[in-house]
Amino acid sequence: MFRNRILLPILAVGLVGILWGCAPSTQPVADKSVDARVTKLERELKTVQENSTALAAQIKQEQNRVKDVEKERDDLKAQLKSRSGERDAVQAQYDGFRKSMKELIGQADAAAATLNYKPAGEVAAALTPQ
Repeated sequence: MFRNRILLPILAVGLVGILWGCAPSTQPVADKSVDARVTKLERELKTVQENSTALAAQIKQEQNRVKDVEKERDDLKAQLKSRSGERDAVQAQYDGFRKSMKELIGQADAAAATLNYKPAGEVAAALTPQ
């Protein structure tokens, strides 16, 4: 008896489930909805794929442009290095020239001091008749 009390509700639920599963469904309406969604998603997928292809082409162009800019940058670095070297060489020559000129001026002043050299203004005054 106890078994019948448990078994009867289980059989009733199973029978309801079977009847529900065998009942005519509203599938055609759902199929149309699903078909419309699938069509919409396919269109969106195609659009996204086209955009992806276009973006891939843009990325490739930008990568090529970056390579060109990097090459130009490297060329400019090399030019800067060579011109900096030239500038340093000219600066060294200029410093040597200045040092040589200072030495020559010092030698000329020392020679003038030993010769009892008079400035040009005093010589002109001495030579003019009074």
